[in-house]
Amino acid sequence: MCIPQIEEAGAPISAVAGLCFRWCFAVLCLLLPVPSAPGAPDALETRLTAAIAGIKAIDNHAHPFILTGSGESDPDWDQLSSEVPDFPAPSRLRPGNREIIGAWRALFGYAHDDMEPGHLAELKAARLRIMREQGDRYPEWVLSQIGTETTLANRVTLGRGLNGPRFR
Repeated sequence: MCIPQIEEAGAPISAVAGLCFRWCFAVLCLLLPVPSAPGAPDALETRLTAAIAGIKAIDNHAHPFILTGSGESDPDWDQLSSEVPDFPAPSRLRPGNREIIGAWRALFGYAHDDMEPGHLAELKAARLRIMREQGDRYPEWVLSQIGTETTLANRVTLGRGLNGPRFR
């Protein structure tokens, strides 16, 4: 029998459960591997971490803008009916959400921990510089930076900068 016998007849259920738990815990501790050095990843963990990092995401619902020049607009970016009432943006997309600073840092090298107007001007200049450098490949560059392989664009038509196969 895999459950140890209790010597006392009529032992309460809680005693049986407690003894079973201790017995199972002891067996489990004997079966678990012990790392060679605390905090040092083993070869399997290192390979697994690398494999996971290599997995690219698929964004299955996005509303990306096309690249536009001065005076151009993008009327096809979203086709919500004008009859839909306004609703508040999700908290992570609202102005002032400090979580976005990490994204700015990763994408554009933002060096500040605040949203001061002068710092935001630096951010805008860095973003525009990268956009100029990347040209029509800027949207694909963003996907590469965030680890996204493919974006399913919820638009009427794809346009400038939203090239297949990464934008569909």
